[in-house]
Amino acid sequence: MLTLYTAIGQLTTRHNLTKDLTPLVLMNQEEYALSPHELVLWSCLAFQILTKSELRERYEAGLRTQHLASDPDFEHYLRRLLLRGILVSGTGYTGADALYRLLGTLYMVPVKNTAAMRLYECFHRIASGKLIRSAIKDSFQTPDLKRLDALILKLAKTFHFSVAELLGYMELQAKPENTDEVFKQIYADADDTCDTLADKMQIDHTQFPILQSVGNLYLHRQILLTRY
Repeated sequence: MLTLYTAIGQLTTRHNLTKDLTPLVLMNQEEYALSPHELVLWSCLAFQILTKSELRERYEAGLRTQHLASDPDFEHYLRRLLLRGILVSGTGYTGADALYRLLGTLYMVPVKNTAAMRLYECFHRIASGKLIRSAIKDSFQTPDLKRLDALILKLAKTFHFSVAELLGYMELQAKPENTDEVFKQIYADADDTCDTLADKMQIDHTQFPILQSVGNLYLHRQILLTRY
């Protein structure tokens, strides 16, 4: 079995009562304040999809960079952020199954301010020693979108799909343009929810390229992932 992890929501900051900046994750109109250790762990998974061992390695490196103690341990903070719902995991027998179980019930939110997002990532990588200053210019280049990636990004902007809803839409023989009709056809069973729709989906060779494109858009910071 393979388990994959990622972070959901949008990172921002707010001034607390003592006028200090507090990092927060915004999701579904809720704010989740982060401690320094939680910020390191959440940031390790922002726009990343990692196994547990990969996440642990990055988290411990982040603690060393920020000169933070390793107690409480990695497992404590991982459980805490999974319980709070701002980290998510997906488990499957294959990489495709695990990726779908990770992404299926999440909603895709196109990133509007990509320049600011890349600026944040650029300075984060400089601080951690992962980017030399001569490579800064390259980090601001918008990645070329493949045809399928571009189509999925357009659909995410138009219909605000979850990944399961996107897969359901792509399976429709005739694809309506009216939003109400789109969701009426995707949710042919009136009792279905996003979760039950995701459970019914079986990833096959025709759907995996769509799932892979969603992953590409996320890793290239073209979309955020969230829950509603």
